[in-house]
Amino acid sequence: METEIFSVNIDQLNLNKIREVANAISDGHIVAFPTDTLYGMGCDVFNEEAVRTLYEIKGRPTNKPINVLISSVDQVYDVAKNIKPLFFNLAEKFWPGALTLVVEKNTQVSNVVTSGLASVGVRFPDNKIVQELINITHTPLATTSANIAEEPSATKAKEVLEYFNGKIPYIIDGGTVEIGQASTIVDISSKPPKVVRHGAIPYAELKPHIRGLRKE
Repeated sequence: METEIFSVNIDQLNLNKIREVANAISDGHIVAFPTDTLYGMGCDVFNEEAVRTLYEIKGRPTNKPINVLISSVDQVYDVAKNIKPLFFNLAEKFWPGALTLVVEKNTQVSNVVTSGLASVGVRFPDNKIVQELINITHTPLATTSANIAEEPSATKAKEVLEYFNGKIPYIIDGGTVEIGQASTIVDISSKPPKVVRHGAIPYAELKPHIRGLRKE
C-alpha cells in the first residue's frame, strides 16, 4: 500500500481531498488526520473489522478502549445512551475542545471499541479538518493518537508518515497541531465523576464545573 499525504489548509478546506479520505473510511480503511490536540488515526466506529485493524496497526493492547470523535454535540446520540445533564453542561463549556467525556455506550458501539466496557469516551475536537471529515463520512470515528503504542505522539504529518508509511492509505496534513498534548479524559458515567487521564485541560479548570470530581 502506498501512503498518500494530502495537504489541507484549515482556513480553505479542499473538500475534494477530504471526500477521498472519507471514501476510504467508508471502505473500511484506517486514515490519519490532525485534531486540535495531536494527530489521530481512525476509522468508522461501527465497522468492527476496521476497529480491530486499528488496534493491530497501532500495536495497541485490546484491553485499552478506543475513544470516539464526533462533529457536533447531538452526534453523541449515535454512540451513547442515558446521557446526563452534566454531559451537556460540560459540552457547552469545553466543546469543541480538548475534553473527552466517558458516557454510557449504546448497543450500536461494538465491545471491540470499548474493550468490553459499558462506557465509551467521546470528544468533539476543535479542528475544522477532522470536523469536516466526520461530516462527510456521516459517522463518528473510532480514533487513537497516530503513533505506534508507547512511542511519542505525532504533532506533524511527517511524524505520522514515519510510523505508518505503507500501512494506511491517507494522511491529511493540516500543519502542526495547536495543542500538542492529549485530551483530558473525565468519566462522568461513574459516581462521583473522575479524571482518568490528565491532559490538555487541567484538573483545576474542570473542578468548579463537576461536583465531587475525583483526581486519579
